[in-house]
Amino acid sequence: MTPTASNKPRYRKRRLATVMFMLSGMSLHSTASLAMPHEAMKDHNAMTTPTTATSPSPKLDATQALQRMLELIRGIHAVTDVTPDYMRRVMGVNIESTDAERFGFNQALPGHWAFGVERSPLTPTQQPQVDLSFDPIPNSGAASVPTCEPNYASFTASLEGMGFQRHPAYGEHGRWKFDAFDKPGLHVEVLPVYDQPQGDQEVGTACVKMVIIR
Repeated sequence: MTPTASNKPRYRKRRLATVMFMLSGMSLHSTASLAMPHEAMKDHNAMTTPTTATSPSPKLDATQALQRMLELIRGIHAVTDVTPDYMRRVMGVNIESTDAERFGFNQALPGHWAFGVERSPLTPTQQPQVDLSFDPIPNSGAASVPTCEPNYASFTASLEGMGFQRHPAYGEHGRWKFDAFDKPGLHVEVLPVYDQPQGDQEVGTACVKMVIIR
C-alpha cells in the first residue's frame, strides 16, 4: 500500500509507535493511549479525556473494528463530523484526546497484532484525517492476518452501497495498489493485505490493512 509520498513516513512512524505500546506492558489505560508524534508526547501527562468513562474500555475484535468503521463512515458527511463523542458512540470504546484535533484509541489483538483508530491533522495543510490500521507487533512472531471478515471485497462493496464511486490506484508497471472512494465531501482510501503472503507474492484473500478518511 502506498499513501502519498509526503505522508508515508508519518504513517509508518505512527503505526510503529502504536504497536510498540502493546509491547510495553502498560496498564489497560496506558495501552489505550494514542500513538503520538514526539512533540505531542510532552503534553501526554496533561491529556484530557472528557469522553472517557471511568470503567475499562471494552475490547473489540478485528471484525467489530471494521464493521464499526463502516458505520462511522455511513454517519458522516465530512471528516469534521468525527468528534471524540461521535467516535466513542459509534466505536463503542473509550477515546483518548490530546486536543480538539487529535484523538482516538488503540488496542492489541490475538496473534500478536494491534490496531488503532485516530483522527489527526495532516501537515502542512492541517486538514483532518481519520485512519484505521492493522499492524503486526514487531519481533513477536505474529500470525499472517488477524481476521479477514469482512474481507476487502465485502468492505469496499459496502462503501459503494453508500454511494461512493470507486477509483483504483495503480503503482509501478500498472500494478494495482489500493482503491479510493469518493462522494461529495468525503474521500476514503482502502489499502489491502493478503492472508497468505509468500515472499514478494501476494496470494489468498485480500483483507483490509488500512482505511483512510479525508
